[in-house]
Amino acid sequence: MAALGCFTWTVLENLKDPVVLWDSFKRESLDAAQESVGEQSITEEVESHFLNRILFGGGESAGALLKTPVYVCVFCNVAYSDVRVVRTKMHLPKSSLIMALNPYLDEDGVLRVGGRLQQSSLRSYQKHPIILPGKSHISTLIVRHYHQSVRHQGRHLTEGAVRSGGYWTTGVKWLISSILHSCVQCRKLRGKEEVQLMSDLPADRLEHTPPFTNVGVDAFGPWTITTRRTRGGSANSKRWAILFTCLSTRAIHIELVEEMSSSAFINALKRFEALRGKVKLYRSDRGTNFVGATDSLKIDAVNVEEKKIVDHLYQTGTKWIFNAPHSSHMGGVWERLIRICRKILESVLAELLIKL
Repeated sequence: MAALGCFTWTVLENLKDPVVLWDSFKRESLDAAQESVGEQSITEEVESHFLNRILFGGGESAGALLKTPVYVCVFCNVAYSDVRVVRTKMHLPKSSLIMALNPYLDEDGVLRVGGRLQQSSLRSYQKHPIILPGKSHISTLIVRHYHQSVRHQGRHLTEGAVRSGGYWTTGVKWLISSILHSCVQCRKLRGKEEVQLMSDLPADRLEHTPPFTNVGVDAFGPWTITTRRTRGGSANSKRWAILFTCLSTRAIHIELVEEMSSSAFINALKRFEALRGKVKLYRSDRGTNFVGATDSLKIDAVNVEEKKIVDHLYQTGTKWIFNAPHSSHMGGVWERLIRICRKILESVLAELLIKL
């Protein structure tokens, strides 16, 4: 097994003859384990197998360790120097990662966080958590366990669960972020949506032509207006607007229609073409404003496929292209302009109502 990093096994507490258990396990992994004076150094793989077999009860979860008073403290070579400084009651160097934690060694030789919670009613492992190095593989296993126990609820809840479990890991925010980044379940739940690469623009939007040669069409509304006032009240009716926009220059022309019918739409087309000239190409979506079985649905809509409108387009030599169904992004040219026009009209109509 490849030695990915060496860690120091400092203390095993409240285990059934931990020395015998560790010795038997060490003999099975003799090739991976390396012994040094006063401490036992093991690889990440041996560490994981030992936790699963001895501490977690084989196939049981890590909760078996956390629900029992079993404390495991693992330090790398750098952190072990801090343990020796604390043991000799000397001042920690300023470069130490645990200097601000006021660490101390308990009666079992476990390095814990100091603090000012001695008089608190919290449990001892919550008042003085065990200090673990963030680069330790056991720290990674503990964070993964608590991350799964909180049902993949993000960095803050995972960090709180680790602290409540009695562990203070140096650099825990970075460690949790790296685990969440590699967690498949988290990426499924909170992963960013991929952005689809858009295709090339159609040629009619890139041609150097006079304004309103290639036109995008859409209808919006209705607005309720007062047509006449009498002593008995007022008569209200609806009005719609047909927006024509040049696909090259984004110029806007708006025609008012009294009803969404073929005759009213043809009149709007004729008024527009009389002012702006002959149109080579129309583009629109496939909404019920322009295409569909409007007669069977009994709704007010313009059906461009009706014979009257088809004859008018054929006589003028105009081509009409529909966008694909459920593809509103393909009509962003006029959808954005409709939003601007609607905001302006609503503001103007609101001022007129106040004046009236």
